Amino acid sequence: MSIFGINLLPFKSQLTLRIKEQKQEIFDPIRKRWYLAQPEEIVRQLFILYLKNEKNIPLGKIAVEKGFKVAGLAKRFDLVVLDAYANPLLLIELKSAKIPLNQNVLDQANFYNKTLNCKYSLVSNGLQAVFAEIDYTKNEYFFHNDVLNYEDLR
Repeated sequence: MSIFGINLLPFKSQLTLRIKEQKQEIFDPIRKRWYLAQPEEIVRQLFILYLKNEKNIPLGKIAVEKGFKVAGLAKRFDLVVLDAYANPLLLIELKSAKIPLNQNVLDQANFYNKTLNCKYSLVSNGLQAVFAEIDYTKNEYFFHNDVLNYEDLR
C-alpha cells in the first residue's frame, strides 16, 4: 500500500456554505442540494472540487452517494467516477480527517468494489490518500503515488 499526501485546502474557498437554523450547511453541486456540513461531507465536497479542478473530471461523470447492494446488503458509496459510457471506473471512499487510513478503510472499498467492479479504487480522509489500479484477472493491485487525471483513467 502506498499512502500519499493530498492537499484539499486550496479548494476550501470554493465551497458554498450557509447557516440555516443555526446549523452550517454545504451545497453539493452534483446533487444540487444543501447538506449538513458534517466532517465527512466537507471532505466529500472538497474532493469533488479537487477532482474537477485538478484531475479534469467533469461533474457529470461523478456519481455521489448512490445506493447499491453488496452480498445482499444495502450500501452507499461516497463517489464513483464514470467512464465515457457511464460505467463505474473509479470508486472513492472518503472518511473525515480524524479517521486514519488503515486496512479497515481499504477493506470497505474492496467490499464495495465486489459489486461495482471499478478498475480504480481510492480511499482518502482529505489529508492522505491511497490510489490503486486493480487487475481482476491476476487479483493484483498496483498502487500509484497520485490520482490519475481523467484522460489517463482507462
